[in-house]
Amino acid sequence: MRLRVAAIMFVGVAALLVAPALASAATIVFDFADCSEITGPPGFLCPNTDSTKTTATYTRSGLSITANGYHTAGGGADLYVKQDGYGETGLGIAAEVNHEINPYYVIDLNMTNLTSHGITSGILNLESVQSGESYKVCEGHVPGSVGTVNCRMGSGGLNDSIAINWSSADYLIGITAPTGNVLIASSIVVTPEPATFALFGAGAAGLGLIRRPRRFRRAAK
Repeated sequence: MRLRVAAIMFVGVAALLVAPALASAATIVFDFADCSEITGPPGFLCPNTDSTKTTATYTRSGLSITANGYHTAGGGADLYVKQDGYGETGLGIAAEVNHEINPYYVIDLNMTNLTSHGITSGILNLESVQSGESYKVCEGHVPGSVGTVNCRMGSGGLNDSIAINWSSADYLIGITAPTGNVLIASSIVVTPEPATFALFGAGAAGLGLIRRPRRFRRAAK
């Protein structure tokens, strides 16, 4: 019996210890220029030249990110999926002359769905950040605002990647361009693999089995 208990403990504890490491093994990339990932709203044109939608939901592997366009002076701004090749591909604003994000506009990425799945960090890729152009990326919770938490700024990289984080309180990632104009290219998020959940469950079940015989012995008395 002692050997059996020891074996169950070993399997259970090992599974629980290994699960966190495996949880970071899988990545999902949301491509904001990929029309096939847009699941709403109905009638969103992609690739579009005359968008009349201020919002677009991107869905991949059962997870989703919703993008919303705003004018910094207030009110919504129609989104635009730009597909002009290397360095000029991603999500921007329809009214802007180059269909990108300039100082007069902001796009908020609503990460609520990812947060509900325990995902709170990733990498944001920006394109068309040319010489003399810059971007500002912040976390926040006020729609239409670039946010004020953990702001990051950069310029002149053409294709720039920055680490982003969010939470249930600050669930929006706001993107604007203090100078010039930029595009949201993609967002890479980390998500647990299904095998991880199975392994975690096996570990929890194994630890639970250890206590069952004791309850049975007490009942027998």
